[in-house]
Amino acid sequence: MSDETLASNPDTTNYEYDDKTVHKVFISYVNSYHSKFIAKNLLSYSISFSKGSKYKIYGTFQESQAAQLSDFEFWTSNSESFLNDVSQCDFIILDISQDNLQLLESKAIVNYLENLLENGTELKFKLILISTILTWGKTAQKDEIVTDSSYRKRRPHPCFNDHLLLERKVMNLQKKYKDSVKSMVVCPGIIYGEQQDIFHYIFKQCYFNHPYVDVFMPGVNYLPIIYIHDFVKIVLDLIINFPDVSSNYILAVQPNPLNEFEIATIFAQSISESEVMIRICEKDEILAMGNDKITQRTYNHMMLNLRLESDYLKNFEFTINGQNLKDYAEQIANEFYSSRKLKPIRIVIDGSPHTYQGKLGKKLSQFYCIHPIDHKCFLKYYQCRLALKVHYIEQYLSYMERMSLRCSQEALETIKYNELISSNENLLENWKQEKQKVDEILLSKNYTFDDISDFLVEKLSCHGCTMHQGYVLSNFQLDSTMASRIFLNNDHFNEKTKPDYVIIINRSAQINENCQDEDTRQEKDQIQQDLTDYYDKHDEEVSILNFFLDRGIVPLEITINHDLNDREIQEIFEKLKLKIGHPHSYELSKEEQDEINEIKSLIADKEAAERKEMERKRAQKEFEENQIKLEEWNKQVMEQKEKEFHKLEQQSLPVRQYLMKYVLPKVTDAFVQVTKLRPEDPVQFIGNYLFQGSFDVNCDSKIDQQIVDEFKSLSKCDPEIKGTGHE
Repeated sequence: MSDETLASNPDTTNYEYDDKTVHKVFISYVNSYHSKFIAKNLLSYSISFSKGSKYKIYGTFQESQAAQLSDFEFWTSNSESFLNDVSQCDFIILDISQDNLQLLESKAIVNYLENLLENGTELKFKLILISTILTWGKTAQKDEIVTDSSYRKRRPHPCFNDHLLLERKVMNLQKKYKDSVKSMVVCPGIIYGEQQDIFHYIFKQCYFNHPYVDVFMPGVNYLPIIYIHDFVKIVLDLIINFPDVSSNYILAVQPNPLNEFEIATIFAQSISESEVMIRICEKDEILAMGNDKITQRTYNHMMLNLRLESDYLKNFEFTINGQNLKDYAEQIANEFYSSRKLKPIRIVIDGSPHTYQGKLGKKLSQFYCIHPIDHKCFLKYYQCRLALKVHYIEQYLSYMERMSLRCSQEALETIKYNELISSNENLLENWKQEKQKVDEILLSKNYTFDDISDFLVEKLSCHGCTMHQGYVLSNFQLDSTMASRIFLNNDHFNEKTKPDYVIIINRSAQINENCQDEDTRQEKDQIQQDLTDYYDKHDEEVSILNFFLDRGIVPLEITINHDLNDREIQEIFEKLKLKIGHPHSYELSKEEQDEINEIKSLIADKEAAERKEMERKRAQKEFEENQIKLEEWNKQVMEQKEKEFHKLEQQSLPVRQYLMKYVLPKVTDAFVQVTKLRPEDPVQFIGNYLFQGSFDVNCDSKIDQQIVDEFKSLSKCDPEIKGTGHE
């Protein structure tokens, strides 16, 4: 039941009021666990009865949640006019059951009101103090049930003496100023229901499928409890019909008290998907687990051992008591899901092979915190889950055996120890047999859908997939027959396993890429064959698309025609996020959010450091490459400068010196050869000789080199030229 539902449907059967006065009501910490329900019910009552009294609600609030309660006017306790504003209210409701800040604020208000009354200020108000059951924390109790008439004999928990003193001061205000003040102290038991408070850790452990639910030694201690909407009705009745009784103390607890083990079992079974394993732990064991959600406040309440009932409320019609709590367990679980906005997200991704269903399914499961069920790894995952279950229950049986040695026989009888051990041993045997079946299927390797369909249906039907987180089913390449076995019950959808979103991803049967690489070509051929086989088997009659369309679910269709890179897969994932919406997973606590933010900050710092290092390495590599290029360029420049210098040197020599250095040695040598050989045509011989001797000379121009090359080729084929030279 959500806040809105409750506010619009208050239980006002017995409430009657004739005057039309607008009453100002102050509620401290109006957005706290139970105060917000008191405020909303009171406001709803005021709106529903136009002839009755009107209530204008004011209050202080915790942290920054005021925006969620826009129907109320909020005051800050540190403003100068705060205490004076409170004193002008007709009803003042102070809550000291949550934390010490509430106690400090309430003490300041009560002291201020008392000072005003002592100074003769005319005031008229009704004061209700919501106290804590820990003011009874150390009360000695025999076998009989204690009632609220014995409140003077109670002994508080050592940390709650100030709460007891404030209770007495509130009750004394009525005795001292009975014409101006009517006061009442309401002491509720441990309040449960809606988003939960003290028992929240039990619900959260079961929501996340923890193997055990932890309770505290001795485990058979009696806990005074009350359903939140019963408590709200009690407070609302006090406001509308304030009683004129001599005793101004009410113990708000439901009749027929239960022990801690019984309460934990009932709550856990309403959330858990299988037999609940309740562990009775000592405080040191709880602390050793590192479970920071079990706070000192939770521990103090869970260690109470009080069998309490209320004389004042003996005629009150409780919605839930100790005898029918189990009957209302499912309703309490639904309230828990609704008030914390916990809604499973069930997704099916199907279609042709090679369409990246596994990658998309993994991304979706991580983003939405839901169970991944992928065909390629489902059976191995299921095998591991069974192995863990077997391991956990073996540990549990061993733990319970050790626990039996330190518990009294009476305590063991109370928790029905022998029946508990017997039922868990039977459960262990069933899980072992189921695990053996899975092991045999995995050993065969060539298992079919028929082999795993029963396990798949069991997984989809578990609380984790149907009521808690949800699932994403991918890569099964379903046809209508297979889908019917999974999702239908008597030709109708099983509402618990029915998918909320269906995504069909198909790929063209033709692979158009031209692959030169042999391995790549073989891979493309295999993809082509797989797609052809898929479309041959999945015609229009058995297609998964028509299966869902025929039953009123319109799938989101995606078509791809080529291999996708990481960026393209991410783009498809972003589109799916827009289609599905925000996660409906468990709302993180402030500590969990701070831890996640810290991890994100560390990851961001690490990524920034990695990027900085990569940038440094890139810059270093670029610098080294530039240095090598610079050295090569300098070398080329130096060579070019040397050539230019050599050429300029040649051009700058005087004619006589130039001829003496470069021409005369060759010509002289030619003349020497002429005088030795005395050829018939000495001039042609000298010319041929000079050309023949210049073959080894480095030519500065391409034209000179071309002339030399042509002469070389002529010398090979012309006998006259070939016959000349150095012989």
